[in-house]
Amino acid sequence: MGLIPLICGTVLMGCQAKTESPVETQTATNLPSLEKVWETAGFDTPECLLLSPDKSFLYLSNMNGDGSEHDGNGYISKLSPDGAILTKEWVTGLDAPKGMELDGNTLYVSDIDKLIAINTQTGEITKSLVGPGALFLNDVVVVPGLGVLVSDSQTQSIFLYDGEVFELWMQDDQLDGINGLTLHEGHVLIMTMTKGELLSLDVHDKTLSVLAGGMENADGVKVLRDGSYITSSWPGQLWHVSKDGKTNLLQDTSAQEIYMNDFDLDGNTIYIANLNRGTVQAIEIKF
Repeated sequence: MGLIPLICGTVLMGCQAKTESPVETQTATNLPSLEKVWETAGFDTPECLLLSPDKSFLYLSNMNGDGSEHDGNGYISKLSPDGAILTKEWVTGLDAPKGMELDGNTLYVSDIDKLIAINTQTGEITKSLVGPGALFLNDVVVVPGLGVLVSDSQTQSIFLYDGEVFELWMQDDQLDGINGLTLHEGHVLIMTMTKGELLSLDVHDKTLSVLAGGMENADGVKVLRDGSYITSSWPGQLWHVSKDGKTNLLQDTSAQEIYMNDFDLDGNTIYIANLNRGTVQAIEIKF
């Protein structure tokens, strides 16, 4: 998510009445198109969606307020892949939960300055790990053989939980506004808000490579079947990034104040949270 004040209530209700319009200018050929499949309302500043391993349901983090406020209002929901709310408040008592990732029966969730571990079988919070110096922990990715990496958008940093200690692992100016993380072919894909770049991180030597740019306030990233990328920018954009780094805007709902935050991908379907609107959408990518 982005580092902005959050506006709830009547603003979100007002956004629901507005219609979305696709971007009219697409300069590249053979770009995918997007079609909304369903939309479910009734959430509280939702930030991230994560599909369960068996694909039978989705986890949804709800900040339920300001993204940096320790207020205890945050919670995790469960909903079906067709948008039905299964359990609105499955886990409660969090502050502002954002990125999520699974490791076996453990759901890891970033929560401002903490990494939360939740037992997926019972819903019990089993660990609450404070990152020393962490200010705005955002997304989470599990790297086999290394541990759990968590981005910190305010400190240009990545924190690591190796199963014993949760501490600063990497800090670099190129990570200014670091946001979304995704594991792909042994590298961690990174989205940065400040420069709007898609980066690739070699976790062995901590070297960074720029794959694409031009996506200011970038949020989530996933890899499509053909090796290209689908990315989001939280103010309302969805992008396609080709394998050779060409970036094209597919959809922009920023004028309607419908945010496009972190998302998960199943085949050609995006499950995405709309923080400012309080909704979740399923969007089909058509080639």
